[in-house]
Amino acid sequence: MINKAKLIYYCSIKQKSIRELSTDLGINEATFYRKIRGDSDFYRHEIIKIKELLGLSIDETNEIFFDSKLA
Repeated sequence: MINKAKLIYYCSIKQKSIRELSTDLGINEATFYRKIRGDSDFYRHEIIKIKELLGLSIDETNEIFFDSKLA
């Protein structure tokens, strides 16, 4: 399960909307929201692309997508 709050936080810091992020990933915005809610999973290439688009460090990326407190 992802840490939705942290993902939205990092999006706001980089002034990137969910719509822009989903477009950059090449997925539908509704699909992106399903992934954020945990209804489906992010693919590895999507995680890597989000890391690049938001300029996240490995630790920041892990906090969002692999937060042990949420699992």
